[in-house]
Amino acid sequence: MSWTRNCRWRTMLTMREILSESVGSRRFQTLLAAVFAGAALLLACLGIYGVISYSVARRYERDVGFELRWARKLRKCRCL
Repeated sequence: MSWTRNCRWRTMLTMREILSESVGSRRFQTLLAAVFAGAALLLACLGIYGVISYSVARRYERDVGFELRWARKLRKCRCL
């Protein structure tokens, strides 16, 4: 708020407007940080999911390969 020469209000602002102007940039920075934190959390969850699904798929392939190997050996034994 500022005064003119003849002591009249140049602009009148409510306390809510003054407070909004003073914390506006800080609020934007906080919102921006929250958005980036959410994106980081999403990427971390996707990465963990990818690693777990990869390890499960590898284990499944190994188990299937093991079963196929034993099945071939059993077939050979039956043929004899």
